[in-house]
Amino acid sequence: MTPTVLVTGGHGTMGPWVVRALHERGARVVAFDLLDGPRSSLREAVAEPDASVSGDVRDADLIATTLRDHRISHVVHLAAIVGEECERDPVAALEINTIATARLIEAAEAAGVTRLVANSTKGVLGPLPERFLHPTYDPVPIDYPPSPRLIYEVSKLGVERLVAAARGRGLSAVTLRFTTTWGPGKSAATHAGLSFHSDLVAAAMAGGDLSVDVHPDQGFDLVYYADVGAAIAAAALADGPFASHVYNIGGGRITTMAEFARALETAFPGCRVSMGERFPPGRNVLFDIGPARRDFGYEPAFDVPAALADIGRRASLAGEPR
Repeated sequence: MTPTVLVTGGHGTMGPWVVRALHERGARVVAFDLLDGPRSSLREAVAEPDASVSGDVRDADLIATTLRDHRISHVVHLAAIVGEECERDPVAALEINTIATARLIEAAEAAGVTRLVANSTKGVLGPLPERFLHPTYDPVPIDYPPSPRLIYEVSKLGVERLVAAARGRGLSAVTLRFTTTWGPGKSAATHAGLSFHSDLVAAAMAGGDLSVDVHPDQGFDLVYYADVGAAIAAAALADGPFASHVYNIGGGRITTMAEFARALETAFPGCRVSMGERFPPGRNVLFDIGPARRDFGYEPAFDVPAALADIGRRASLAGEPR
């Protein structure tokens, strides 16, 4: 039977990439979102779902009705608020990111959903030891104990705990933690403070010189949106049970600031990037993606040059400057 997948936040920045990847695997997709259409202006990055439902993920009755009326077999849960917005309104953050997830899981269990995949973040890990940071970059394992600090991180750890509890009740469910995601549509407007590389690409496409106060040797584990979509779709539609309730999703390698700058200059002639001496604080780490490779066949396909070529192609098809 053809799987029918409900994607909450299906019209968000990441949603269309997930819709595309699910379609490539033969699934039918129903998008659930506050918006009635995708935010992205890049046509080739947008995949239209088979059906859309406009609504708030906190509306438990509408969620239950959607699961029933569309005969949903699988759920991908992307809907969330992120970053500084969570700090400004922690009540909304916990209602949308955590409590709504609990109600969605409850509705999925009642509806007999086959599989549920929910998004998390590397932020749940909190401060990490030196061995995971520059210049060592030991891969962070999936069983490293989380220690969130910010409201967003706390809300996402709540999602992970809810998924683990649901697995204990028999639901096939998993949470995916992502490193640094980037690609078309992600910007300061959508991910305040969390869109560094995407913002650099947008500036490079506009032309001119860029000055970045980051040391050339600073490394990042970058995962392009096409690989994000592929990972989520693979987890949603994989056969059999998962060994873990949480998996790491990353690019599989460290890309330095110098490598990223050179790739920008090659992809967008006329752009020149100057770098600084700062090693920014944060969790710029390498994720161990071995368990995701083993358990549902995740394999990143896009390094930075390939991703930039893909962005340029999509921009050209959309008639945007590059």
